[in-house]
Amino acid sequence: MDAHPSAAYEAGRMIGMIMVPVVLFILFAAYSASLYLLGRSRHIGWLISTVVFSLPLAALFIAMIFGIAVAMRSPTAPGAATFQSHEAADLLAAPFQPLTGRNFDYTVSVPDRDSWKTIPPSGDFDRIIAYRDLYIGIIAERVGIGDIERMREFVEQTLTTNSTTRHIDSSENLAIDGRPWVAFTADATREKMHLRYRYFLYTDNRRSVQIIAWTSPALFDRNKPVVEQIAQSFHFGKD
Repeated sequence: MDAHPSAAYEAGRMIGMIMVPVVLFILFAAYSASLYLLGRSRHIGWLISTVVFSLPLAALFIAMIFGIAVAMRSPTAPGAATFQSHEAADLLAAPFQPLTGRNFDYTVSVPDRDSWKTIPPSGDFDRIIAYRDLYIGIIAERVGIGDIERMREFVEQTLTTNSTTRHIDSSENLAIDGRPWVAFTADATREKMHLRYRYFLYTDNRRSVQIIAWTSPALFDRNKPVVEQIAQSFHFGKD
């Protein structure tokens, strides 16, 4: 699953979160030292140093106040759940359009297809698509395991091997395209990113299918109705 959101972006964000307080501490320490020495010596050099160090501190303070004000007005403030729910509802209200399989004949439909990004598949994936921070991959293989529980055990083992698994829910039985599938949700950390996965699994004596959706835990509930609808749209062809 190499199509996860950029690890470089996540690493940069973490470094920024660490560096900002470090820089603030250094600036404040330098400002405090200059102010103390200015009070003792009244030297013009310490006055200049105090002014120089006070300018970035003042700028950072103003930026912090501005950021708090913007955050309070943004969709991530209280009321964000309502905004995000409306966004998901709008997407589900759009017409569903089919995407076709490559490894064998199947279709899966997505709402407002033009708004989804197609990502070149890697590894075992037949298709990978993305809508903002939501990724959906399909593994469609001409290999039948025959036993859905054995397939789930294999998928869980693969997830555990390739990530630090935090939690895996129990299986849910459901029907897609008139056939028995199982679904489950899992939390895992991969490349320092905490992700929540939604798996849909099917196997018979000739074919196996995995529909895998992943996003951040904070966005999972917002995206889950979209994921469920897309999974339910899966349809085997005449292959």
